[in-house]
Amino acid sequence: MDRELLVQNIERYCSKKGVKPTNACRDSGVGASFLTDIKRGQTPSVAKVQLLAQYLGCTVSDLLGETPGTLPDVPEGPTEQFLKLFSSLDDKAQNEIVAEMLKRKKIKTVSESDTEERGQWYGIRSIYLFNIFCWCCGTGVSA
Repeated sequence: MDRELLVQNIERYCSKKGVKPTNACRDSGVGASFLTDIKRGQTPSVAKVQLLAQYLGCTVSDLLGETPGTLPDVPEGPTEQFLKLFSSLDDKAQNEIVAEMLKRKKIKTVSESDTEERGQWYGIRSIYLFNIFCWCCGTGVSA
């Protein structure tokens, strides 16, 4: 996490809302010293960043400066090879691999007959792919 970027974004959203950053932190429930603590090197909890984002009317991703649709850097080695190979496959092959991986992990998947609702299926598939990506990378993050 880029702490400087987080602080800059908090200050920018506070300015848009017309409130001082210290007041926004206090009023949101994260504590008046929230920004000072971050500037001193403390890593904020996700819960506190969520509270502040709700107060400021933005998302956690907005505050963290994350670009929607981007994935974290992939470590070199087998994970990188897997992701390159997987992303080169067509949708049918990707679906089959995801279904098999989920079956092996004993996670319920959408059945073949349900795939007529493609929008729902692709939304679910995206969540599963993200979770598989995180699992492969060992990030411990999941949707």
